[in-house]
Amino acid sequence: MTTTYDADDAAFRAKPLVRFLYLNVPVWAAAAVLTFTLDTSAGYARGDDFDRQVTMIGTCFALYVVTGVLWVRWFKAVAYRTQVAGRARFRDAWWFWAWVIPGASLVLPKMMVNDAWRAPDPTHGPEPLPAAVQWWWALWVATGVANFVGNRLDVDVSPGLGKALAAAYFVATAVEAVLAVRVVRFLTARDRLLGTSPASV
Repeated sequence: MTTTYDADDAAFRAKPLVRFLYLNVPVWAAAAVLTFTLDTSAGYARGDDFDRQVTMIGTCFALYVVTGVLWVRWFKAVAYRTQVAGRARFRDAWWFWAWVIPGASLVLPKMMVNDAWRAPDPTHGPEPLPAAVQWWWALWVATGVANFVGNRLDVDVSPGLGKALAAAYFVATAVEAVLAVRVVRFLTARDRLLGTSPASV
């Protein structure tokens, strides 16, 4: 079966993605604030605080999943048009696997973003990647590593330090969402420069 992506497809898919990325900002910021209101003096939240913590985590996780689905849906269109233009280092379903394979997700997506950025002008090379893209990627790697290590290391920390680390993670994720909006807009604009002819894969 042949799937066709034209110059407007990435832009169409970017619209709901941007809305959800913006929705991430207040949700993750609220999670950071809520973290400091929880009573974790016993090492964990209890009673109403436990219920609030569960609700917070569930809301953040659900939003993360929905945003992730919209992200890979958009990124697929960008990656495939880069591929058909003959300027991609990774082909086929790497638009998905690059984001979910442990370890590879810290390297390959950025390489694919670089390819998409350079695709419209491979001969002379484009202007350098915007700083927002670089900062977004730095936060993606930092929060990914922090989440991986935090879930696997059994380290006793004081309740205060635990709250501070959790809040810092939530704030970083909120900032990452803001920068991700810039990434979506930058790459969608670059995709349009590839031309208006459909790309069939």
